Amino acid sequence: MIVPIAQVRMSTHQAHVSMSEEHIHVFKAGENGCDYSVFAIDDAIYAGDYILESLPDQHWRVSIEGDEDEWMPPVVNKGF
Repeated sequence: MIVPIAQVRMSTHQAHVSMSEEHIHVFKAGENGCDYSVFAIDDAIYAGDYILESLPDQHWRVSIEGDEDEWMPPVVNKGF
């Protein structure tokens, strides 16, 4: 079971931190995107560093085009 343990608000983003028996889960969101990463419990220092880092300036965006009733595979475009 994944249990929420903290919400951290920085000037550039916010991070939601959750924990399971073996992993630390971090979801970061800002004005220009979001990011999700999972760390082993033994890597808590790296998780802490990741929480404090700003989101990258460049990111990937997923666009799904086509008729809403017809499923189309996603197209990944690099965003700026």
